[in-house]
Amino acid sequence: MADSKARRTRSWVLLLFVAVFGAAGLLLAWVMVLRPFADWVAARSWEETTCEITSARVQVAYDDDGDSFTPVIAYRYEVGGRVGNGSAIDFSPSGHGYDDRSDAERWIAEHDVGSRHPCWADPETADRAVLDRGLGGWLLWALAPLPFLGVAIGALIALVNGGRMRQVEAPSVAPGLPVGGGPLELEREGSPWLTAFLLGGFALIWETFSLMAFGQAGDACSQVFIGLFVLIGAGVGLAVPYQVGRALNPKLELVISPPALAPGVAFDLLWRMEGRSSRVRRLVIKLVGKETATYKRGTNTSTVEHVFHEQVLADVSGAEVASGMAAGELPANTVPSFKSTNNAISWALLVQGDIAWWPDIDDRYEITVGPGIDGGEG
Repeated sequence: MADSKARRTRSWVLLLFVAVFGAAGLLLAWVMVLRPFADWVAARSWEETTCEITSARVQVAYDDDGDSFTPVIAYRYEVGGRVGNGSAIDFSPSGHGYDDRSDAERWIAEHDVGSRHPCWADPETADRAVLDRGLGGWLLWALAPLPFLGVAIGALIALVNGGRMRQVEAPSVAPGLPVGGGPLELEREGSPWLTAFLLGGFALIWETFSLMAFGQAGDACSQVFIGLFVLIGAGVGLAVPYQVGRALNPKLELVISPPALAPGVAFDLLWRMEGRSSRVRRLVIKLVGKETATYKRGTNTSTVEHVFHEQVLADVSGAEVASGMAAGELPANTVPSFKSTNNAISWALLVQGDIAWWPDIDDRYEITVGPGIDGGEG
């Protein structure tokens, strides 16, 4: 009961993380990326005209980390037989700012009051115009929402991929298994399809903005810098076919009996492979106990993992890969499953399947080892 309550609490916490960080990421994405990008798309159909500068000044923003200097202008233009007034320099969400005052003043000198410059205006309403309708450097603001969206996606994966167990009837390939309390079918952790979808979506959005920025880069240095972001997106995209390959692999169904495991308890493990088991040249199933400890050194947080128990339950090939049974026993002096803020003891069945010229099977099925009775003795 306490374990179930803890799992529900963890799920709610993860859901809260998804909601908060996802909302923050989407809001930043709208303000920093989507709205400027929508303006940029709309400006493709605007008409070129001439703007006359009516006012120009440098606006100073004072900050402890350094002052910033932003040119602020107003201009008048005519489009579609109507006169309009505007102030937009480009589509950057942060403004056309400079770190050096002289750079801002130089820009203002080039756009002094009375000077005339090409601009683009909306011919339908004559109420929107911009001096520079290119993508420019504002597209790098696309990176701003990524930390928030990354946390939300990570929490979502943890929420969806959390190890779950459910009690089911033994499949037909499980003759002779003990029936006391019923066997337990284990759920595979992780969803390769979900991972492929999230990676693919991330890579698509990243590459779209990166390639647009690369195409608008006006010099070699900018192209090299933005090219690094293009390569990052391509690298993420290359992981998608691998995850799709994993998703198409044969899936193993694992059933363990008795369902209540504890130190010193012997158990039977039944497996059955769904899909083309003939593709799997070798199948290895291991029982692994792992300790995880998180500690702080000053402001740094480190996590250390230690495998304290590893036992091969099955190592088969050929026709035996499709289905089979193995026996195992938990050591009498071992530790049960445990989780706290900084420490955890976890038990799992690791499944490794060797497939020629294809992503191998590499799955994890978490199990719970209870404290047992009378101090943990089975």
